[in-house]
Amino acid sequence: MGRAVTMCKITAAKYEEAKPFVNLVGGSYKANFDKKYAELTALRNKAIEENKTVYYESEADVNDVPKPDAQNFVNLTSVQEQLMGNEMDGKLRHLVPPQVRVM
Repeated sequence: MGRAVTMCKITAAKYEEAKPFVNLVGGSYKANFDKKYAELTALRNKAIEENKTVYYESEADVNDVPKPDAQNFVNLTSVQEQLMGNEMDGKLRHLVPPQVRVM
């Protein structure tokens, strides 16, 4: 649980860093961001409280927490595969001219 508390604190710090940019974007993006940030804050506070009362684990050092693997979050497909793929032969085929496909 100590590791989870540390991860929540790191995530909250990243949200704080992103807040000025989100305030510039505004609109529904800001509303969704604020909702997710409130959920994170509630989860962080709950984890801290449970760690103090139930688990009694020490919090992990920030440098000891492993970074998420980028392969888990990004679908690495090339643009060429998308242009030449079967998806373009279907109903969206007219959006990519044959001259572009040849490139």
